[in-house]
Amino acid sequence: MSVDSGTHRSHGLHFLALTDGRGRLIWISAARPGRTHDVTAARHDHILAHLRAAGLGPLADLGFRGLDNDVRNPVIVTGFTATRAHKLTPGQKDTNRVLATERARVERGFAHLKNREGRRPW
Repeated sequence: MSVDSGTHRSHGLHFLALTDGRGRLIWISAARPGRTHDVTAARHDHILAHLRAAGLGPLADLGFRGLDNDVRNPVIVTGFTATRAHKLTPGQKDTNRVLATERARVERGFAHLKNREGRRPW
């Protein structure tokens, strides 16, 4: 399962979506202004509670870092972020690579939603 957003900045719309491992849509949120942050939208929709109740553990992009701070029983799996002071270890880089590979199908599904047959659906 993956959680992702179709984020646009100023004039677009923001959606959260849950897909299966093949990128097929399972759930999509209501539209919000494009400036809405992923974590804000997820908290508004109570995503963590719903995922825990369903027993799901989705892969999410880095926009969801900080949403799930439960170290012992995390629900959402995100990658690692490097900073100037903290470089990624080889293991963290490998983890990010695996997550990106698994999320590629989801990203392709979002690309199709955003640009169906060469035109925007909205």
